[in-house]
Amino acid sequence: MTLTISRSNFSHPPTRHRKPNIDTTEFEQALTKDGYVAVPKEMAADAVVADHSHSWDVRALVTDGQITLTVGTVPTTYEAGDIFTMAAGCMHHEHVGPN
Repeated sequence: MTLTISRSNFSHPPTRHRKPNIDTTEFEQALTKDGYVAVPKEMAADAVVADHSHSWDVRALVTDGQITLTVGTVPTTYEAGDIFTMAAGCMHHEHVGPN
């Protein structure tokens, strides 16, 4: 599973967008335009990351595979083509799918 994650100090409400045909370069250009820094990240299949938060806002594009983020007791699964944002300080748990 691969994500392109961005870091910023801007606040954005949690959102989800589906753009199945988005190009990674196009996504990274939009990040830069909006004041983010692109940080490509790969995660192993079935990886689990315990509860944590980030000191920066996240806007991420899932480029392949899937990831489930659990905030509180609410899991949300994102798949290739999904873009999600998460505000700095949002406590969450990550679980990468088998692909």
